[in-house]
Amino acid sequence: MPAFVERKRRFVVRLRPEDAAADRSGVAVVGLDGGCQLGLLRGRWTKPAAEHLGATARERAGRARLAELEMALDVAERDRAEAETELDRVAAAETRLAEQLRAWRRPLTGTGRPR
Repeated sequence: MPAFVERKRRFVVRLRPEDAAADRSGVAVVGLDGGCQLGLLRGRWTKPAAEHLGATARERAGRARLAELEMALDVAERDRAEAETELDRVAAAETRLAEQLRAWRRPLTGTGRPR
């Protein structure tokens, strides 16, 4: 028997969900419901959408990633603009406070008020 046939015989994949629950023989079992089993080990995993290999799938994934990055860039630019506005507001307040401090440091007249 060819080696590749022997390897395939050692790794059996069944595609019915009930097989994953019923099999205890130690073979690998994969159910259509996302369940899997290898001997006593059991698991389940699902994906929100199917992923495929190939140029079209890579292009689609690249476009989706580009859209995500563009949205993140928009958020970052909006945050930066808000931060610059806040920085301008703080700088204006700092200027006003510095002017007030200079006014209070001037020599006082007889009335106790700054000139």
